[in-house]
Amino acid sequence: MELKIGTYFAQGSVFARSYRAIAQKGNRTCIHLVDGPPSPYAGYARITVSHVSMKDGQPFIEATRETIHINSNPDMSSSFHFTLGEGEGRTAVWEHRQNTFKPSATIDECLSAIGIYVKIVQGPFIPGITTLTAQNPGSKINVRSGPGTNFVNPHFGIAGDEVSCQEVAEGQDGKSLCKNLYLLREV
Repeated sequence: MELKIGTYFAQGSVFARSYRAIAQKGNRTCIHLVDGPPSPYAGYARITVSHVSMKDGQPFIEATRETIHINSNPDMSSSFHFTLGEGEGRTAVWEHRQNTFKPSATIDECLSAIGIYVKIVQGPFIPGITTLTAQNPGSKINVRSGPGTNFVNPHFGIAGDEVSCQEVAEGQDGKSLCKNLYLLREV
């Protein structure tokens, strides 16, 4: 049984913002793995594009060292699951839901490459819930009107507070800071 070209999704909040896409050109197969943060949490997606080779008769993702096990059950002929690493026991069933996928220059590079191809990049920011952090637990954290110490701080939070982060901006130190932040507790 072969991998179907197209886009695959898995169930559950851990995979709600993730997908897999299989592309083929001739005898070459590549996979586009998008791993977003678990719902409802904020974070950056991680995008991996990799050549898929064969290992012990099974498709094998070079970038993640995952084996793709294609389901042989006739009722699930359009799904597969990954086993992460060499038997670490983390699996997910990815169901084929679309015969197409969003083309990208990276997937085209992979399909045109000779030999092993692996590319891992930071993807877009995905809004959601995050936690205020500080070096000292329980510290008061200024919540400013913009991404930098030159902005006024009309509010504060406490390290450990959950906040809703809807957009990010680059701070003065080059780190990502929440631009639109909403405290999820009463003050």
